Amino acid sequence: MKKRIAVIHSNGRREHTWKCVEQFKQSLSTFEQFSFQEHDLASEFPKLCTGCHSCIINGERTCPHYLQLAPILEDIIMADGVILASPVYVMDVSGSMKNLLDHLAYLWIAHRPRKANFFSVGMAISTGSGGGMKRANQTMLTSFDYLGFRRSYAIGILSQDVDSLKTKQKLHRAASKFYKAMDNKDNLDIKLKQRILFKAMRRKIEQYGDEMLDKRYWKEKGWFEQERPWSD
Repeated sequence: MKKRIAVIHSNGRREHTWKCVEQFKQSLSTFEQFSFQEHDLASEFPKLCTGCHSCIINGERTCPHYLQLAPILEDIIMADGVILASPVYVMDVSGSMKNLLDHLAYLWIAHRPRKANFFSVGMAISTGSGGGMKRANQTMLTSFDYLGFRRSYAIGILSQDVDSLKTKQKLHRAASKFYKAMDNKDNLDIKLKQRILFKAMRRKIEQYGDEMLDKRYWKEKGWFEQERPWSD
């Protein structure tokens, strides 16, 4: 069975960021064949997070945008690897990318993380005309970490360098690193900061009232006992 990779584009414009993603995919395909599930946030998920907290308090299906989010979320959770791609807007990710990440807050280790994410690998790809890639990538890397991803990487490319040989080589090296982590993910330890966060949240959530959704979720998973989401 082919490994699955979810590719999340900020928009449908086939310009600098899209070209980098295509080159990255081509490099990946030199190692083995993959099944890519691609989403364009601008057209598929334009609904803005309102900060209502309903996903956290009442469950993700109570989010007013759940029906639009569900197909994207399913591909992320089912994937062996996830690519988040965003151009730099005002020194950070695009609004559509930030909006998606906001909608995933309930899946953070602090709430109700999915076991599958602890066995996934992430890649952040950003492009910019003058700078801001480091900060944009850090925004996406932070989400990967707090979602529990086993490993995550990032690459930033200047827009004017997208078609250069140097960029193609850089993307190929990044694809190689991503592939090796994905191919060996079951043998990789999770990050220390993820262990520390999990331990801290376990103590905190255990003190919640029994009616709290997060507490019920952790109890069902056995995480107050010996079970851990990163263990088979």
